[in-house]
Amino acid sequence: APAKVHCLRLASRLDGRVDELDASLDTLRDAADEVKRSPAWRAVLEFVLAINNFANDGTPRGWKKALRVSSLRKLKNAKTAPMADLGDAAPGNLLRFVAKHVDVGEALEAELATVRAAALATPLSDLRADVAALEADAAAAAREADALLDDGETTAEARARATADAARRAVDALQDKLAATSSTCALLLRGFGEDPAKVPAEAFFGDVAAFLDDFKREADDVRAALTGGRRPARRRAPRMRAPEEQTFLAGIRHSLKRAGAIRTLAADDSDDEFDAATAVNRRRSMLRRAIAGGGDSDDEGDSESSGFSDGDF
Repeated sequence: APAKVHCLRLASRLDGRVDELDASLDTLRDAADEVKRSPAWRAVLEFVLAINNFANDGTPRGWKKALRVSSLRKLKNAKTAPMADLGDAAPGNLLRFVAKHVDVGEALEAELATVRAAALATPLSDLRADVAALEADAAAAAREADALLDDGETTAEARARATADAARRAVDALQDKLAATSSTCALLLRGFGEDPAKVPAEAFFGDVAAFLDDFKREADDVRAALTGGRRPARRRAPRMRAPEEQTFLAGIRHSLKRAGAIRTLAADDSDDEFDAATAVNRRRSMLRRAIAGGGDSDDEGDSESSGFSDGDF
């Protein structure tokens, strides 16, 4: 009787357990694929990386080829001078500057649609334990089918055997999917400089989801300001001359190409305007003025006062 009850319980719950495990693995795998393939996500990351490399050129912290997703949270805490063209009277932040220059519209949210669900998904470690538990239940059902056969209960044995076989097939499929999903997530984490043994996949996706929330707030506010939602603030300093701003953006494009990244800025930001011999402090001065939309003077503070910290990204 206990054997029959166990098999009946397994049979009644098998489909639900398998569907739940399948859905969790699909969520993690889909989120990993989105992060790897999203053009909008790549555009944002390339611009952030280029800012770091351009501003830190000539130092050991310059010319990195990758960044940790967790470091993106620092962007909103990196204070900058007010951005006059956005109507800012108070200091802004580096995330706001990125949102201003990388207009991905709604594409970022759409292309990373599964990331928030992945941040809340069952951890891979728990999924492994759940699959192992289902495997143990399948083995127990097979043993119980053997016992029923020994007792001559052929009808009950046939039902128990069918349940055990179905559970075994489900376990085999889940183990294959678990291995593939684990490998996909591990490769993704390593690509961002994280150790999969120390950083769970759901924590990584949590960092991405948190950045999406931060970026969306700034992007929405920037869009509103640029479409007339706010009046520009008055500043005593004149606006940056167009050639100097273009030189700054050309430097960013040079950073993208030198790092082997895809171009994300307009083609008219000519590389001819970029002086490869520009000193590091000159680059940071340009960065400050490009953020502020200000004039030629460098009296807006050094890289620490603007909130740009070497090696944050």
